Amino acid sequence: MATEPGTKSKAPPRMHHSPRSRKRLLLDCVCLLYAELSSPEAMIISHSFPPISGKIAEKIKGGKFIEMKELMPDNAALKLQWADLGSNTSMKLREIEDPLSWAFYFLGFLAVMTPDRTAKELAAYGQSIIHLAQRHGGRGWQSYDRLFRQQRAAGSQLPWNELSFSLLGSTVFSGGNAKVSCQLCNGVDHVQRKSEVEI
Repeated sequence: MATEPGTKSKAPPRMHHSPRSRKRLLLDCVCLLYAELSSPEAMIISHSFPPISGKIAEKIKGGKFIEMKELMPDNAALKLQWADLGSNTSMKLREIEDPLSWAFYFLGFLAVMTPDRTAKELAAYGQSIIHLAQRHGGRGWQSYDRLFRQQRAAGSQLPWNELSFSLLGSTVFSGGNAKVSCQLCNGVDHVQRKSEVEI
């Protein structure tokens, strides 16, 4: 819409969403992301994690710059929703907060960038190990890695880019490897005695 000379253009109205409309908006984002990621151009690195959208994969393969945070599934959904609404204003994407999360998304970037199948599978394996460590804590991820690589060295054809459920059961999901959590606040970086002092 054109404005007359000497007048200020109005900023677009700010949208305020009720909790119900926010849920609907989130559901729309998820549906758009699913449609984009289930397209033939989407790149599946591992069955354990969401695929990388075809648009982002093409940028990476074409040598174009992307922010690592664009590989985060929730950011990808937000960008798709924004584009679908036809908005050309900038948006705030969630940031990658720590080096381990950055390494996780960089492995996805690497898997898209390299044409070598083994390198793609090893990148997916690296993502799986990081995910196990972040999600379950303890040393189960380390036990899983050791047993997995021992079986591969012994001639097993376990695929690098898929998790072995039998190994998960004996390592990550066994009681001895579970992360200890506080009974009062469910935090995982301290025991209950510390929370009792703070409360």
